Amino acid sequence: MIAASRAARAARLFSSGRLVYAARTPKRSFAAAQTQASSPEPAKIFSENEFPDRQEPPVITRNNAADFSSSANPTHTKSKQYTISPTRCIGPERPAHIPPNVPLESLEVPDTKITTLPNGVRVGSMENYSQVSSVGVLLDFGSRHELDQYKDHSTNTTVSTAGVNHLMELLAFQSTKIHSGEEIRTIMENLGGASFATSSREQMMYCVDVLRPNVNEAFNLLGEVIKCPRIEPAEVEEMKQVIDFQLMDMMPEILMGE
Repeated sequence: MIAASRAARAARLFSSGRLVYAARTPKRSFAAAQTQASSPEPAKIFSENEFPDRQEPPVITRNNAADFSSSANPTHTKSKQYTISPTRCIGPERPAHIPPNVPLESLEVPDTKITTLPNGVRVGSMENYSQVSSVGVLLDFGSRHELDQYKDHSTNTTVSTAGVNHLMELLAFQSTKIHSGEEIRTIMENLGGASFATSSREQMMYCVDVLRPNVNEAFNLLGEVIKCPRIEPAEVEEMKQVIDFQLMDMMPEILMGE
């Protein structure tokens, strides 16, 4: 009944053209509206981080180099001078580690060369005329050497070596008998290189990418990491956590296959 009366009242207002006055709007006097229209707009304040579309032209200022000379500013001090290593400075003569500039037609096609050292180690090398050299050592062991039951004669206990190959991959380029893990990373940063290791069922590889003049230092670091590793319990526990995170990201089908 109340809804019907309201609908009838709205119909009467609409038919009489007075429906627009039914809305409750605040009323302003004519003098207040005229005063607001005549008052100037306040000046806009922009922060230094805003870039509004301003109408006024930008103010361009020019300075001379003499305005910033050391004589005009007696408190100006000279910046610290740094010396550049001879292996990285640019001089009139070509460094020995940089190949000469020759026509493209005279360059040899990159070919892999296999060399056997007196100790039986085989070396595969290829000249690709790049300023970055990749140095790696490929070892003939992998997860196929892992055993579910291994007899440790020193402690007379039987343990499982499953997963050791992947753990040693993560422990690559960590602490050695000569340097700590942090020192190893600092040396790699100074050489401007990157290190990584990868393992499989048959083989494991340690690799370092460094600039061409730093190959000798990379070889020394690579030999130290492979021949003189130091297994730190803290680093082992840290890599075990890394393995746990890797297992969380693996698909269930792959995890069941492993």
